[in-house]
Amino acid sequence: MSADIGLLDQDGLLNRRAGLFLLGAALGLLGGFAVMIPLSVSVFIKPLSQALGWGRAEVSLLATMSFAGFTIAVPFTPAIMERFGVQRTMWVGYASLASCLLLLGTVPAKIGLFSLIAFLSGLLTAVTSPSGFMMLIGQVFNRRLGTAIGLAMIGFGTGAVGMPVFANHVLGLLGWQAAFMVMGLVTLVLGSLSILLVRSKVDLDEAFRLARQKRTEANSPGHIDLREVFSSWRFWIVGMAMLSTSIAGFGAITHIPAALADRGISLNQAALFASFVGIGLLIGRIASAMLMDIFHAPLVSMIFVTLGGLGLEIVLLTPTSTLWLLIIGVIFAGLIVGTETDMGPVLARRYFPPEIFNRIYGVIAFLAGLGGIVGPFLFGYLRDMAGSYELPFRIGFIACIVSGLAVLLLGRYRYAPKA
Repeated sequence: MSADIGLLDQDGLLNRRAGLFLLGAALGLLGGFAVMIPLSVSVFIKPLSQALGWGRAEVSLLATMSFAGFTIAVPFTPAIMERFGVQRTMWVGYASLASCLLLLGTVPAKIGLFSLIAFLSGLLTAVTSPSGFMMLIGQVFNRRLGTAIGLAMIGFGTGAVGMPVFANHVLGLLGWQAAFMVMGLVTLVLGSLSILLVRSKVDLDEAFRLARQKRTEANSPGHIDLREVFSSWRFWIVGMAMLSTSIAGFGAITHIPAALADRGISLNQAALFASFVGIGLLIGRIASAMLMDIFHAPLVSMIFVTLGGLGLEIVLLTPTSTLWLLIIGVIFAGLIVGTETDMGPVLARRYFPPEIFNRIYGVIAFLAGLGGIVGPFLFGYLRDMAGSYELPFRIGFIACIVSGLAVLLLGRYRYAPKA
């Protein structure tokens, strides 16, 4: 692609165009789907349960349904951006996300209606998620792909740290309905800024067009059919690792505040621990991505995912009186989702043909989205059934260990970055 459209990192990342593009991506992630829905629901679980008389599994259904919509949409997102244009798709995504948040604060509190809105919040807004932005970043960065992802993910990490505290503060002042409405307005402002910055720095529509053209050149050197990739064992190792870590990660980050509140920690302290999850997400997003540019990406993935699983065990076994160790465990648990989002695009770019990167990553993101559907509901269901979070947290620990070991089997890169 570099011969047809200039990659933003062809002269490194210390240039104005790359910097403003990544700033736009960071703002978009700060106000995007993953921060505003799954992470925010973690703060709302106990208050909504108390105010409306819903069980934990019912409240967790909001996160589950949002991921259901996201999972359906994300494999089709590259084709939608190619067909309708990146800017138009992003405007629709952020307007839809803001509308869904406003509706959650205004419509009657019925589980069916809330679930439908949550479903639409994922179905219509996949482009605002980390997976959506990874498709954009992967299209215009190559040599410094991991570092570019890490810098953009500062926005997601900042949202993961600050949004639970912000939402909890607004919730305490104005109630849960106003909190949803305020978050909707924040989404609209941040999304608008993101679109203006990202779209002005590179012709993404042209980048997508060129990628599509290369996919149709069946006689081009090194051409590999999508079906060949989907039948390879490497693809399924990556896909299953994404699925299992997503189940563990999103299940954990959704329920950690409620799990700690069950053990006697106040709601304000539980919301603060949700921010410590965000610190882990931020560390995982930035550190793992940047280290994947320096060291073997599967090895980096294994180390970070294993630390995340260890964090679940620490949270499970540490007494609430030992706050410093609980904080470490919660930060480690945040590494799971932080690393998982980086692991998908980097491994897809290093082991599969670059001209079909978006299509491959769309399917990998679909599998990760399945984990986002299953994880929050599964953790809530097992907690309601067993009366504690011991079983789901232990399942998450095992899933992290197995996934970390599995990606080591991928071996040497098949498409190494060019110097």
